[in-house]
Amino acid sequence: MAESYFEQHFDSLPASVQHTVREHLLRLAGGDPDALCRESFLPFVRRVWPEFIHGRHHDVMADAFERIEKGSLKRCIINMPPRSTKSKFTSVLFPAWFLGRHPHKKIFEGSHSVSLAMDFGRELRNLVAGELYQSVFPGL
Repeated sequence: MAESYFEQHFDSLPASVQHTVREHLLRLAGGDPDALCRESFLPFVRRVWPEFIHGRHHDVMADAFERIEKGSLKRCIINMPPRSTKSKFTSVLFPAWFLGRHPHKKIFEGSHSVSLAMDFGRELRNLVAGELYQSVFPGL
């Protein structure tokens, strides 16, 4: 079946518009956008990072992160070119989502420099304290 004009051009809409449309469609279908964010990594990313621009490589990373969270993937190496969001996904967004799902667990992060580790830690702390995150995982 051929895609509609809207489906073909959805990705060219501004990220904030895509996010709003997704939330409205989910509500119209009787769903809870926060529940979807708690269950799946990419909806969580779209919720807490409205400027996120989706690429196919993000689907692969999200699948790996969800398998890590479920315990079915024990080791994972992500090799991608610079500016592919691997650091933001692995050092900020995935730990935030994981901790929301498993608040009793701990995460250890390492980095090649103290300043980079501090930057990621600060960004993670600010994300978790933010209003969007708290709407998905209240009280963490």
